[in-house]
Amino acid sequence: MNTMYEKMVAGYEDSIKQFDVYRTDYADVERCTTKCSVETLLAPWATNKERLWKMFGEKLILTKEVEYERDFEELRSEMERMLNAHHSFVQTFFARLQEELDVNVSQWRDYAYHDDAPAERFYYLCRSAMNEANLVEARLIDDMPEVIICGQRVRLARGQKTMRAIGKIARLLNLAVEFEDFRVAHSMVLNQAKLKGTLHLSIHPLDYATASDNESGWSSCMSWREGGAYRLGTVEMMNSPYVICAYLASDSVQMDIGAGEWPSKKWRAWVIVDDTFIVVNRNYPYDNEDLMRACVEWVKEMAGPHFGVQYTETNSEWEQGDHIDIDMDYMYNDLGAGHVGCYSDKTDMNYTQHINVSGPAVCMWCGEFIHYDGDCDAACTLTCPACSGRVQCSDCGSSLSEGYVCWGPDGEPYCESCYNERFTSCECCDEVVEVEESATVILPVDYKWAEDYLLPTLNADDRASYQRWMPREQESRLCTQCMDRLNLKTEYVNTLPFDRRESYWRAPANRWDAYMFTIDCDWSSVAEGMGLDENDPFWKPMWEHYVEVRKHEEIARGF
Repeated sequence: MNTMYEKMVAGYEDSIKQFDVYRTDYADVERCTTKCSVETLLAPWATNKERLWKMFGEKLILTKEVEYERDFEELRSEMERMLNAHHSFVQTFFARLQEELDVNVSQWRDYAYHDDAPAERFYYLCRSAMNEANLVEARLIDDMPEVIICGQRVRLARGQKTMRAIGKIARLLNLAVEFEDFRVAHSMVLNQAKLKGTLHLSIHPLDYATASDNESGWSSCMSWREGGAYRLGTVEMMNSPYVICAYLASDSVQMDIGAGEWPSKKWRAWVIVDDTFIVVNRNYPYDNEDLMRACVEWVKEMAGPHFGVQYTETNSEWEQGDHIDIDMDYMYNDLGAGHVGCYSDKTDMNYTQHINVSGPAVCMWCGEFIHYDGDCDAACTLTCPACSGRVQCSDCGSSLSEGYVCWGPDGEPYCESCYNERFTSCECCDEVVEVEESATVILPVDYKWAEDYLLPTLNADDRASYQRWMPREQESRLCTQCMDRLNLKTEYVNTLPFDRRESYWRAPANRWDAYMFTIDCDWSSVAEGMGLDENDPFWKPMWEHYVEVRKHEEIARGF
């Protein structure tokens, strides 16, 4: 009997081989470990994608021809490429206009809105009209002051077509032929505001692997090819029972993978579907509401009968946390407000459903499960620690990439958080020791006594320095070896009899984690341990005062 994997890949054997080639190329393997079969690797995918496969009519990829209106950002990007292609014309146009108007290039921005500088203002507004965003709008957004160009008066009005205005100036600057090429290119961009394309809904493993890899000129943090910081998240989406890869295929370029080609995605998004909701998350490389709505409506047609529910009307105000709170592990979660989606008649509108849509993250080389511990450091790789050469924190077990490993004095690897909790550096001998084998020790400051009695005894320079900034305390982290060597003994702050209501000691008011030296300690040893000059004019008398106060218990009240 065929396994679920065999049933699902039937008819897709060649493209599964392409996936095997792709995962082999981009699995960052540093150690010689056993590469698992593609069937073993895709076992979690087959298990978790079964319900979507059945919803798809036992297919991995569905396609549909759609018509959509290009989003402003897409048009702006296309216009930017057009400007780059006609850089020579744009550069010559403004060079000649600058010369004709006698504009000081270093100052024209400063006078852009000055009525008494018409030439600079005209030049600035022409620059503004020729940026990619305003070329998409295609009309002048401001009235332009009257100027003389090549002996002719020129005055351009707000709302006038941009190409007509630029064309008039170009002809005066003897650039009519070059402008015509520019005008045609501009028109071609705007005339393609409505397009037709092939929309794909896919649960094919290779579409998740190439979710942000393409020949269409864009990328993201999920790119396998460019080592994206969240590329392991695509594996979670591949193995998720909720996530569909939706994309618009390029009709001009393909990706060469293995022995064949694969669609190059010029637009892509994740469609997340359950029996209580459908939502499209952030689009790449631009948002397009027409395409998002097409995805939701298409999925609704299949998911409604499949799950036995009725979905609500599609809207663009779907908000994360409002009835549905979606979580992810290694995948970057960019869900927020203003998504295109819908709910169903099964959604409890008086309750927030919490759902984690990440499938298991597995090593793309050996197939081992990569544990998620709440830290996304491992999201920047496609392999487990054993295959990638990365190590695991000896305390919490998190996977550590190169440059993120802190080696303890015990020779074991730690993440930064665990290392700081476990170890510290002695400020006397600079040795790294266990936190339990050290103590934070402080010398307190009697603020009022220092101001009234100590500062007047200091020389002018020292007095001025301490009057500008009075230290709260002197603090040092000492290991037990240094304290033994210096014959230093300490008392826990919480046991000391300082009454904060009746004294001016600034420490140890909020230092319940610290210790203070016992008064029988020798000052020279205290100074060495705290890194102070034995003859320091401030700290030596402050220590003597502290000892005297403690001896006579002048502020002994108890907390």
